Order: sequence, then C-alpha cells, then structure tokens
Amino acid sequence: MSTFNSTASGRAGGRLEGLDYVLLGIGCTFTTAGLSFYFNGTADPHTIIFDNTRYVVRIEQKGRSVVIPYQDIAGFSRRTESSSSPGSTQTYYDYVVYWYKKDGSVWDIKTVSKAEKADELIDQLNQATDLQTEGLENISLEVPRPVQYEETGSGAIFRWKNKFSTEHLFFFILAVCIGTACYGMLLIAQGSFEGWDITVFFGLFFTVLFGIVSVHPFRTIGNLLGVYQLKIDPDGVEFASMRSDKKLTRTSMPLHDVKSVMFDAQGEINASTLHILNTAQFEMVQKEVHCGVSITDAPHMLKPHLTNTIVLRIDGMDLVDQVHLEQLVEAAVRRAGNEGIH
Repeated sequence: MSTFNSTASGRAGGRLEGLDYVLLGIGCTFTTAGLSFYFNGTADPHTIIFDNTRYVVRIEQKGRSVVIPYQDIAGFSRRTESSSSPGSTQTYYDYVVYWYKKDGSVWDIKTVSKAEKADELIDQLNQATDLQTEGLENISLEVPRPVQYEETGSGAIFRWKNKFSTEHLFFFILAVCIGTACYGMLLIAQGSFEGWDITVFFGLFFTVLFGIVSVHPFRTIGNLLGVYQLKIDPDGVEFASMRSDKKLTRTSMPLHDVKSVMFDAQGEINASTLHILNTAQFEMVQKEVHCGVSITDAPHMLKPHLTNTIVLRIDGMDLVDQVHLEQLVEAAVRRAGNEGIH
C-alpha cells in the first residue's frame, strides 16, 4: 500500500513520464484532426445543371450561380480507383465518372462499383447533352469577394489579402501534438541508451522538430501580413508577394507561354488554388488526368512543375467565386493578347 501511495503522490505532483506524453500527444492529435475535419472538411453543397437551352453548365451554391459555356467542356470520361482491406489480398475497384474542361480541370460526377455502369452513365450524359453547340459567348464576369480587381486597358491587376482561418490554427496545434507524442517516445527510448552519442541524437532531433513546428506560424504570419498581386499585361503574367508596395517575391511567365488557367474542382475546400500553366505543365496535367503517370515520366514531370510555376491561393472562396476568378483571369489574358489560352 505504501508503494502505491508514494507513486500516486509523485504523479499527482505533476511529473509526467514518457508514456504520459505519448498518450497525451496521440489523444490531442486525434481530437484536433477530428475538429479540423468538422470545421474544414465539409464543402458547402452545390448543384450542377447541364442546361441544354442555353448550352451552359450552371453551378448553383448558396443562392448564387455561375455558368460555364459548353465550348469550354472537353467531354466525359472515367477513371479507376483501387483499394484493399487491411490484411486482405483482394483488391477492390471503383469507377469515377467525371466531366473535364479544355483547361485540364476535372469535375467528378458519380462513383460506381462496375465499369459497365460507368460506361452506361457516360453514354447517357453524351446523349443528354449537346457539347458540340457553343453556349453563351459573353458570359457575365463577377469579381470574387476577397479580390480587388482593376482593368488596365490591355490587361488587369488582381490584389488580395489572405485572412486567418481555422486551418492555420489546427495545423499548428496538430504539429505540437505530434511533437509531444514524439517527445514521449524518445523519453521511453532514452532509458535504454546511455552515452554522449544518444544525447547528440536527441539534440539534433529536437532541433529539427522545433524548426518544423515553428516554421508554420512564421509562414502563416507572413501570409497574413502580405498583400498578393497578379498583374497581366502584353509583356506577361507576374505574381508577386508585396509588403508596403515592395515586392518580396515574384514569379513571371511570358504571355505567349500561358496555355491554361485552371483550378482543381475536387481540391481544397474553402480555398481557391488557381494554377496558371505553360504548355509543358498543361500537357503533363492532361497526361496525369487521362493516362496516368509512369516512373519513366518523373524527370519530365519534375521540370514543368518547378519552372515558372504560378499558383495562387486565395482563402475564403466558395465554388462560385472560384469559377468567377478563373474566368476573370482568362479574360484578362485574352485581352492582353493571348487568344490561344484554354
């Protein structure tokens, strides 16, 4: 009884053992991940209507709508996704039917368990929609709410600031929780080793871990304090991070190199990640979507994704705003002189 009481009083005094840190870190990790999924993991519902009277796809969300003309749509197709259960050698296949635009973006429609059903659905969609007929040529362009837009005659300037979101907070908390669990595991392992070499190892490990955890809040603060600008004119497209009218970073692409402006409709929720692609990047996106990428394509895939890559992230945009932004940027590129953009 005395031994039990002594241990209890020691733990009550606030001393945490390695296992305590592990359990605390794991528990907080699952709790934070669950809360993050609850707040950020569910997209606002939307409706997609193929309108054969106006020959457009109409996207409706929260009482607002935007249209995509049929001439911007390349067609319907399907892709195969495989999965397997833990401990089982059996592989299960699902077939995702989607429609895709000429700019390379993909919009999933339905997932079915049989290839025949997917093909039947594609045939029904092809029969029900007349994608060969051009829709509205002059669609209504609307400026998304987080963006300041200014036409410059032969181009345009877009400016925006990213707001703090729960995604930033949850990511930082998650990193701290994982670090706590790792610290506990190292405390447990430390009891099995002695000597200066393990001390050096622990020091290097925690230095790296602290760097990984601390870099995110610094990047978040910089992201929130900065102003972002996309400038489009006959010389090209320039994306810059600015502070006090001073350009901190800039990425540019000659206007004639711009092949596509697109965002992934299946991608991030409540954020628009818009890609401005050159010809090499566009061709790689097409191959990723329709043909898959083999290991032999890796050298060719790496270069176009790292060279003159322009990716715009604008927080707080719904699906309707995302499409409006894409159409505004495409219109600005055409007005600047590039009529061959998708």
